[in-house]
Amino acid sequence: MNQPTLLVVDDESDNLDALERVFRKRYRFLRANSGAEALSLLAQNPRIDVIISDQRMPQMTGVEFLEKTLPTHSKTVRILLTGYTDIDSIIAAVNQGHIFRYITKPWDTTDLSNSVEQAMDYYARGEQLEIKNQELEKAFKELKTLDETKNKFMILINHELKTPLTVISSFLELLLEAHPNEEQKNYLDRIKKSTQRLKEIIEDTLILTHHIAGLLKWNPQPGSIHELLQKIIPSFENEFHKKNLKVQWQLSAEPRPSSSFDSLLLQRALRHLIANALHNAPNGSELLIKTTLQSQGQLIVLENLGSPIPSIVLERLHSPFKLQEEIMNHSKGLGLGLSVVNAIFQQHRIPWSIENIPAPENPFSSNVIRTSFTIS
Repeated sequence: MNQPTLLVVDDESDNLDALERVFRKRYRFLRANSGAEALSLLAQNPRIDVIISDQRMPQMTGVEFLEKTLPTHSKTVRILLTGYTDIDSIIAAVNQGHIFRYITKPWDTTDLSNSVEQAMDYYARGEQLEIKNQELEKAFKELKTLDETKNKFMILINHELKTPLTVISSFLELLLEAHPNEEQKNYLDRIKKSTQRLKEIIEDTLILTHHIAGLLKWNPQPGSIHELLQKIIPSFENEFHKKNLKVQWQLSAEPRPSSSFDSLLLQRALRHLIANALHNAPNGSELLIKTTLQSQGQLIVLENLGSPIPSIVLERLHSPFKLQEEIMNHSKGLGLGLSVVNAIFQQHRIPWSIENIPAPENPFSSNVIRTSFTIS
């Protein structure tokens, strides 16, 4: 690291000699007998950490000299030496010369040394702050670039992927209407399921990215959570049947007036929650859907048997994009779906949680997974 530079300006050579003896071992010492000579030294030295200048000098006062240093050495720390306590001179020095400190003659060597050391530290901190500001500015530009990239990504998904997907779906429907044989129908059904799955992934990704960007559009309207649940459950009948699951309802009286929510978004959140419960529940077990009217709103609880959810997953439940293969199980279960649920519930300001409830005597599992949320 380069030795800090100290410039001392005084028209009396004895003062310069005295100050040089004090500071030459600690700093790179420059001296000048006048403001004009000091300005010439400044032109040859782009970096000057600290300037000490006498106030009373011929042709150019210390305040006038220090003021002239501002355009070229704005970061340099300035100390003014004066044999007078004229308040007007001191005010001028502060306002015009931007001095760090003024010291009266005759000076105390210890006090002057401490003042110079503090001025050097002040200069060094200013340099560090500038470096940090440059790093922050660079990071801000990178974040801005990432934000622009994210917006382009959303446009890409919304248009460049959804448009060809719509075309595929349209021609797929035409093929299904063309009386295919059983083998062909089987192939087309698989294509249809994969197309629908891709559509769901696109919609989920759009919800997440729009939510993170603060651009998620929603349209809250008065609605019935009971009616919403009763509308969604039948769409899972085939999956319930495959796993021999029994759905048990415990619905309390619904408050009036009804809650306010975006029906399409809340449907998607409920579908993800039910899909997760379905995925984790053992064959032949039950899925409990219960609503309870409380003072703060309608409490909705989904309970299903299943293996305990790892604590690391519960801790990161409210973080977006928890895309871990061991958790997602090929995009099913505790993965992208719960991130979408979290985004939708945050948009609605709906508090929610998932917890493990021990059930040691149950023949299917030693754990109940309870999902709960409250709609006010």
